[in-house]
Amino acid sequence: MKRDAKFYQRQLELADKEERKYRERAKKVIKRYRDDQSDETDTASRFNILWANTQTQLPALYSARPKPNVRRRWREPVGKEIAQAVERALEFSMDTYNFDRVGEACILDFLLPGRMVCRVRYHPVLKQRFAETEVPAEMAELEYPDGESVEEQDDGTFLHRRQFTEKVHEEVRAYHVPWKHYRQTPVDVWDDVWWVAFGDNFLTKEEIIEQFGDEFDDVPLIHSDTDNTEQNPDENEIKRAQVWEVWDKEAKKVVAIVQGYDKFLMQQDDPLRLQNFFPMPEPAVMIESPDTIIPIPEYTMYQYQAEELNQVTERIYRLTKAMKAKGFYPGEDAKVINNLAQADDNILVPVDNYAMMADKGGLRNMIDWFPIRDIAEVWQRLIVRREDLTQQIFELIGVSDIQRGASDPRETRGAQELKANFGSRRLLPKKQRVERFFRDVLRIKSEIIAEHYSPQTIQAMTQTEMTPEMGAIMRNDALRSFTIDVETDSTVAADEQMEKRGVAEFMAALSSVQQSSLPIAQQNPAAVVPIGKMALWLSRKFRIARDVEDEIEEFLESFRNVQNNQNAEAEEERAKAQAERDKEMAMLQLRKQVAEAETALKEREMQADQAREDRETAAEQRRKDIETQADINRKDAEAQAKIRRENALAQAKVEREGEQPPEMPKPEIPDNVTPIRKNFNVTRDADGKISGATLTENGVTRKVILNRDSEGNVTGGDVVA
Repeated sequence: MKRDAKFYQRQLELADKEERKYRERAKKVIKRYRDDQSDETDTASRFNILWANTQTQLPALYSARPKPNVRRRWREPVGKEIAQAVERALEFSMDTYNFDRVGEACILDFLLPGRMVCRVRYHPVLKQRFAETEVPAEMAELEYPDGESVEEQDDGTFLHRRQFTEKVHEEVRAYHVPWKHYRQTPVDVWDDVWWVAFGDNFLTKEEIIEQFGDEFDDVPLIHSDTDNTEQNPDENEIKRAQVWEVWDKEAKKVVAIVQGYDKFLMQQDDPLRLQNFFPMPEPAVMIESPDTIIPIPEYTMYQYQAEELNQVTERIYRLTKAMKAKGFYPGEDAKVINNLAQADDNILVPVDNYAMMADKGGLRNMIDWFPIRDIAEVWQRLIVRREDLTQQIFELIGVSDIQRGASDPRETRGAQELKANFGSRRLLPKKQRVERFFRDVLRIKSEIIAEHYSPQTIQAMTQTEMTPEMGAIMRNDALRSFTIDVETDSTVAADEQMEKRGVAEFMAALSSVQQSSLPIAQQNPAAVVPIGKMALWLSRKFRIARDVEDEIEEFLESFRNVQNNQNAEAEEERAKAQAERDKEMAMLQLRKQVAEAETALKEREMQADQAREDRETAAEQRRKDIETQADINRKDAEAQAKIRRENALAQAKVEREGEQPPEMPKPEIPDNVTPIRKNFNVTRDADGKISGATLTENGVTRKVILNRDSEGNVTGGDVVA
């Protein structure tokens, strides 16, 4: 079905039809409470029991502004910070306007018509600002949307100006919605309500044009406010239109309509983004029914007794007027009777014929008084009946004598407490509905603050530093509900006697825990934490100890911190001692390593010295061996040369003389000389260059390290020992 303006107008008509009987009742109740007289000449006496009961219950249901109580659900640091920020924001928000006036107006609707409605509005304060940026001259020829322009300055530069809206302040307020200007879906349970409407906006044509636009200048104005003047009343008549603001939960849309007008004045998609969409809690009704949510005024429960009470009061009034000192006396004694009646106090009236008057029996027989004893008896019976009717009404609505400030002096203290407790229990369902209603109002306000307030506004308002993590949690419905819980302290006046008794019981229980646990804590400081948890559990059983609960939590937290600090200090001392021990061990190890290194160095030096001595000895020996061998070789060569020379001479002589040369004797080698046989081997690479060499001496082969010049030619070599 198309949801146009006519659709919502039909819904309003259905709601009016469904609650017509209730609204007629409510009007009568309001008229009775105000004691509006239909006839100004009517001087009949009435007993306005409705006004008396309302004024008695009003302070019992609302005597102080509800105080927000926001607590974290779990013991995480970010939850505590968020709870503190939301609670401070709620308190500041309620301080900016008269919340008590809203609360009392809601309670009056609760007590009289039987249903109270309160809506929450979000008011961002916006301000137009300009941003200026210097741009090239070419950009001056471009086209810009509304709110932007490029202007040439005196110095020849060009500035681009952009207009934007900045949110400079934010407020969230609760408003009382009068019972006659509220409509809702005609269903049997609140969970099925899919639209609500607020009709407390009565606007003139100028206000409609200013708020919604010039195209709505044809809205019908069917409501009027006429001044109470006798001259030219039409000139003082101000025509207005009743604008209904409808919140459609199914379509997630808010529309503004006027009965008899086919167009929407306004359409908006879910402006507040609330979890339950509606900007109001479930209305609190005085008398709940299992099959309907249409309220019933409490006055209807005792209206017949109240009407009879008025009748009895009227009769008492008339009988009181009839009970006058009047009677008959003889006409000839008129002068004497009149003088006596008009005489002041302590005045004696002279009588001419007193003897004759005495013969007649005196003044007693001269006046026949009007009989008022029977009237007084009826009057007394009516007084008793009125008291009986009043008590019946008090019993019906649960207002005890103690709460009204009246008691019987013959009653015992126990009887008075019993009556007070009975009256409190009779009022308990009303108190619970009122507390639930204002708690939900605060929850909606907190949700709007979390969803729409900027972190800068919250930080300035609450003096709490807003972190990105806090902002993310506050703007998420699920995370916010998992993290904090918004409640409210009782809005009713505290019973001082019960509060004192609760304090005494809590202190006695806490003292018992302290006496039994103090010796344990002195012997074992670690037992303080479980003892504190036990005291915390105990405090949660007493509502009066909620503040003490916070103190115990802070004490436990500080004790844990102290204990953690002590443990940290002890651990630090142990770490320092261990570090010192490790340092000493490291120094010992280092000294050991240094000593071992020095020993190894000395050993290596000794080995190097020994190796150097061995090399020098070996080199000296090789030098001596080489010199000896060279000497032997020289001598051998000399002997061989001598032999060859002698042989050559002998051969020459033989050839000359024709004789065989004599055989030359072989040279004799001394016995103490061992001949040395050496073999020098050279290896070459593929290019024929010498790549290595070995020296074999008496069967022992040793490697020769070749020495080369800059061009790679072999210039010598060293034999490796």
